[in-house]
Amino acid sequence: MINVSFSIPTGILTSGTDYLYVRTKDELGKWSEVLMKQLDNLPNLTPSIVKAEYFLDTDPGFGNGINIPITAGQTTLSGVNFNLNYGSLSNGLHSLWVRSKDEKGKWSIVANQKIMKVTPHILANATPNPVCAGSAISVSFNTNIVGTFTYEAFISNSAGSFTNKISLGNISSSASSSTIFGTIPDFIAKSDTYKIRVESSNGITGIESDYIIVKECINDCNQVITLVSPNDNYLNQTITKTSNESITATNIVAGTSKVTYKSNKFILLDAQNGAGFTVENGAVFKAEIGGCQ
Repeated sequence: MINVSFSIPTGILTSGTDYLYVRTKDELGKWSEVLMKQLDNLPNLTPSIVKAEYFLDTDPGFGNGINIPITAGQTTLSGVNFNLNYGSLSNGLHSLWVRSKDEKGKWSIVANQKIMKVTPHILANATPNPVCAGSAISVSFNTNIVGTFTYEAFISNSAGSFTNKISLGNISSSASSSTIFGTIPDFIAKSDTYKIRVESSNGITGIESDYIIVKECINDCNQVITLVSPNDNYLNQTITKTSNESITATNIVAGTSKVTYKSNKFILLDAQNGAGFTVENGAVFKAEIGGCQ
């Protein structure tokens, strides 16, 4: 019977332990000894969900959230839809929390999603974070504002206040999602409590981002600088690259960028048959001999 396969009709099995018996008869009419195997019909290792709930902003305690209807026997909330009662929410940014309890009485980890109640709104996020002082930063934002407006990104002071905000750049856009490319000023204090926000030319002030960490990083003074497209392309940014060593560039300077390369040795702007270093109309570029002071 080696390598002989057959199917067991699972409909006759119990939910506990069953026993499988196998025997054969040869051409002389003799039966073999019976081979027995124990079958342990294990239950689903993932327990079923018996309760799901959500709450907004403040945790009311386990079991005290707003009920989410579920189907008996399901083991995940993937694909589950529910109506969110947001009528009592104030305008602004809120946190939606969802959790579930299984048939063993254990509560899941709480899932969190940011939601917005405000019309109109601008919600921004900045990367990288942390970011080096004097380095490039990308501020992506979403908005439900209809029409073409100028959107400008600002960084707060080191305490997170926008009283003396500093512009990081701007873009004219009619899209619901856009990105502003800017540069963190190299003169601001290093802190982990900066914030970013985007404002539009029609007077809408965006929701502030989570905290941005601005730190001191190793400068380029004693390093050979190599700038390559597309990672080192500049769009609507003010950038100065300075080194006591050489600078080689095959990147693109575009939009309203103001870019300066300063080297104490030499600056090589390699066109690479038209596919390399390029300064597009509207951008300003300067190459200077002179390294770090």
